[in-house]
Formats: sequence, structure tokens, C-alpha cells
Amino acid sequence: FPDYTPNIQYVGKISLHWILSHQNLKNPIKPSQAKGPRMENFKYVIKSGISKILSGFLLGLGFSLSFLGIYYYMNNQIQEEMMGRYKGGEEKITSVEFIHHEDKKFEDKLTIIGSLKNSSTETIDSITLEAEFFENEIFVDECTEYISGKIHPGDIENFKVSCGGCGDYQSPNYDNYTLRVISVSN
Repeated sequence: FPDYTPNIQYVGKISLHWILSHQNLKNPIKPSQAKGPRMENFKYVIKSGISKILSGFLLGLGFSLSFLGIYYYMNNQIQEEMMGRYKGGEEKITSVEFIHHEDKKFEDKLTIIGSLKNSSTETIDSITLEAEFFENEIFVDECTEYISGKIHPGDIENFKVSCGGCGDYQSPNYDNYTLRVISVSN
């Protein structure tokens, strides 16, 4: 490597001094002498460098905005599809009607058995039911049941919603219950 020590007397212009003289290390040009073709070449290099940086920035910005637009669109599409599939909207919930249901007590478990019908025009993939139990109009227990499997339009499906069954569970006394569909997926 050549031994080159920049001239320190030009402290404020050391970088410019080095840029202007890096091709000719034995005979460096002082910043005060920087005129003529070398200076024009330097200006060209700076302008073309700034131009390349700016065009690279704009190209990157264009790709970034395109990517963000595609990402935003795809994310919304997926979200709408998932919400439509799993959201228990009123329209879907009312498309399931109970044919009959009754409460039973099996082995100290609160149980409701019955049948429901898909009265929509679409096939249902799954349904979640909720049973709430009351005594003297006071809430005492709640159970949910997930029914999977395809239920085609007009089909009737039997179901059983059970509470309890874990260890020392004691089913509470009740005199009334409500049964409702809380979500439908298709």
C-alpha cells in the first residue's frame, strides 16, 4: 500500500481533498486548485451518483408500495373469507331451526337432546349450540356443544348438549333452559 497521509492543514476539506487527489497520490491537488476537467469530472460523478441513488430510491419505493397494496388486498380478502366462514351472522344463525328438543338427566349430567334442520340454501359445515339453565329465572349453568359434519340444505341433524361429567361435578337444580345457535360455519 502506498504511504499516503492527507494534508491536515485543510481540515475542513479533507474529504474533498482526498476525493480529488485519490488517482494521483504523488502529486495531490489542493482544494483551492480544484478547477478544470478534474473538477468537471467530479461534478459529473456527484450528479450521476445522486441520480442513481434517487432512481434506486424511487424504484424501491415503487416496489414497496406495490407490495403493500398486494399485501393489504390479500389480507382483506382472507379476513373477509374467514369472517364469513366462522362468524355466526344473524342470517346464518336463523338458517338453522330446531325441530324439537327436550332436557334429560343422564348419570347426573344436564343434557338436552333434539333435532335441528338446515333451512338455508347452503351446506353447513359446523354449528355451535349453547344451552343455558335457570332456576327461578336465575342463571345456574351453561353448556356448549360443537356439531361438525356437513349438513346439506333441508337435512335434519340430531344433537346432544351435555353439561358436567368431570369428576365431582354436581348438576344444579333448574326449572327452565334456553337453547340457541351461537355460530354457523359453511
